[in-house]
Amino acid sequence: MSGELDLSDLREIASAATDGPWTHQPYGGQNQNGDFSGGSLFGGDGEYLVSEVADEDGAHIAAFDPPTALALIDRLEAAEAAVARVEALHRKSPLYDVLAGDCEHGDDCEGVEAEGEVLCPEHIAGYTCVECAELASDSADGLPEYPCATRRALESPTDG
Repeated sequence: MSGELDLSDLREIASAATDGPWTHQPYGGQNQNGDFSGGSLFGGDGEYLVSEVADEDGAHIAAFDPPTALALIDRLEAAEAAVARVEALHRKSPLYDVLAGDCEHGDDCEGVEAEGEVLCPEHIAGYTCVECAELASDSADGLPEYPCATRRALESPTDG
């Protein structure tokens, strides 16, 4: 499979499939011709679905039956929604360092209001995280830099 997963297509496919839980009955032997045969797959009601499935493939298919696929899709959608909420909270915000009017634009500066002052939008000293800056507003340590620890945790691959 390549590209991005289309969860709505996967949900539609899983919802239309035979109910689970599916089971795999391995064969593990040779047929009358001396060929190795695969096992069989059965639907949730014991209905025969398919035969001659390699044992490893049959076990995999049965393990990812429709109820399992739907549960995984639900969990993935919930996790993606949680990440989106965290990303919305921990968003990048510029730190301006020159007052509008004190910059090279003079009185023509179209400043932005920040922390009760009008600042020049072209003079950015750095960035901070909006949520972490609010949490640290009473701290003497100053504003946290961006990306904050939360964003770094979301954007970096996990170790181990």
